Amino acid sequence: MLRGLRTICKRNESHATILIGILYLEQVSYFKMPIKIIRIVINKYLFHVKVNLNSLKKNALRKLTFPHQFSFIIHRLAVIDVNSDISENVKIGVLDEIIIKLCLLRR
Repeated sequence: MLRGLRTICKRNESHATILIGILYLEQVSYFKMPIKIIRIVINKYLFHVKVNLNSLKKNALRKLTFPHQFSFIIHRLAVIDVNSDISENVKIGVLDEIIIKLCLLRR
């Protein structure tokens, strides 16, 4: 666990280290609920970020970098792999089912 946090600290700046560190702690900890509450509060209200842990592969957090750690959204069905860089004001994900149904009805 500490090895993963050291890798995160080396690869990112201070704000991104906080953001990814909280995600990493939630992913590897046994008691997820207290860390999940902290993650939601800090990510949503401080950084304006919405990240679902299901979208990140197991070892992706260790080598993930956020050059600009504010204002991005990663959908729960998206897959973020190792050595990814996520920039500011990015939305990664899939279309909602309603939009897909509307597009299919227009054809």
